Amino acid sequence: MRRLRQALPFLLTLLLLTAVTCGTRLPPLPEAGQFAFTPPSGLYRHDLTVALRPARTEAPIVFTFGGTRPDAERGQRYRHPIRLRADAPRMVILRAWEAGDPAVHTAAYLMGEPPALPVLALAADPADLWGEAGILAGSGREITATLLLLAEGAQPPSALDAGLRVEEPMGVKPDFRLAFRQRYGESRPALPWFDAPDLIAQRLLLEGGGAGGATALVDELLVSRTAETMGLAVPATHPVLLFLDEEPWGLYLLRERIDRRYVATHWGVQKADLRFGGDGRAGDLEAWDAMRQALEDAEATSPAFYTEARRRLDLSGLIDAVLLTQALGKGRIAAVRERREGAIWQWIVNPAGQMEAEDEVLRLHRRLLQNPAYHAAFEARRCDLARTTLAPSALTAQRASIEAEVRGALREEWLRWPAPPCALADDPAAAWEAEQAAQEAALRERAARLQCDEAPSTTPATPLSPFHPNDVVINEYWLADDGTPYTSLGGRGIVGDWIELRTR
Repeated sequence: MRRLRQALPFLLTLLLLTAVTCGTRLPPLPEAGQFAFTPPSGLYRHDLTVALRPARTEAPIVFTFGGTRPDAERGQRYRHPIRLRADAPRMVILRAWEAGDPAVHTAAYLMGEPPALPVLALAADPADLWGEAGILAGSGREITATLLLLAEGAQPPSALDAGLRVEEPMGVKPDFRLAFRQRYGESRPALPWFDAPDLIAQRLLLEGGGAGGATALVDELLVSRTAETMGLAVPATHPVLLFLDEEPWGLYLLRERIDRRYVATHWGVQKADLRFGGDGRAGDLEAWDAMRQALEDAEATSPAFYTEARRRLDLSGLIDAVLLTQALGKGRIAAVRERREGAIWQWIVNPAGQMEAEDEVLRLHRRLLQNPAYHAAFEARRCDLARTTLAPSALTAQRASIEAEVRGALREEWLRWPAPPCALADDPAAAWEAEQAAQEAALRERAARLQCDEAPSTTPATPLSPFHPNDVVINEYWLADDGTPYTSLGGRGIVGDWIELRTR
């Protein structure tokens, strides 16, 4: 009986962990001599009792809810396990400080039915967020934040400290940047959702979709996943449900930031030239101009021009990137090369943003289209992709799959951002469905423009009825033409909406 009484606390703890843990996987027991939350951070469907264990026996603990950092003057003294209820879905951020230890420990518990998307919990001191010098007050500075990634069926996450700042300019729904630096802890942490956890960029973005909201994020995901299917370089992008100090902030995309660190991490290139939207983002600003000048000096229609272009550019990658952005109407193309003699320019697709007619990459592409060999390669690839990856049916099916995936975050999205810019603002669900239908129709229209005509028939076509005097016939109608060069205009392009008329 005495042995049974001694073993009873252990048995009760084991039963508690079994009852409250989602799924069948039990969290690992914390190591002795380390501060521990028991059970650890995670998604829990049932009421929970959380015990705090100090690293040093009998050391006093102070804890807080939300993002407030506990210390000797702020927080509650821990005396008994903390009860968390799951009768309503909510996020609980629990932070604890052990006397004599400079570190603050953070755990995150999402109580209630878990959403379909992974959850990113960010904890930061409210004064750093909302105070006079807070980042959400427009200070522009970087603060310390703790993040935890919660996903159903995953191992209990470890809290990671990082620098947090608002990306400029700050909109209604701000974007954030996460920076992993040595002073915060790990400078290259492994995040479990990326396909290659050991190849993580040191800067991550949290994109909120701006004025386009959740619909813009669906479009970005479509660009990202289609680019992956085509074998193009594209930063890893994952949809998450963001909570900031226990408050739901809706749907965000966690994405690698394209910069010199991204290039070094994924391409193994320590010195690179990165050109993005006409601005030199890293490296030699003259290398791109030198390449363009060399192609300007050559006659565009000559074989020598094509040879020079192949020596300096990844032409097949450029063709695929241009066709992708044309079909989806979203995404931008960055140019990158290793800074050494003979290195060629290659391409990275940024899922955010949109190509403008005067973008330098598009201007280069239009120059290349004047060469018969490049033009033939472009048309052949266009026909190939129009029947496969970029076919209207393939793209709309992919978009519908993404739209269904993010539905689990829409409730929190509408709670935090309750006024979508549409006529059905009082019914966000109906507004969402209408917007998705409109986006799908626009996607089908753009993809249809890439379709190839059938092979010409050997039998003469039936002539059209002759025009009568004063007849005007609409030959073509384009919305937001991207500046495609036309032979009849001497190789110049037309930018904007236009109508071509035939008259007699």
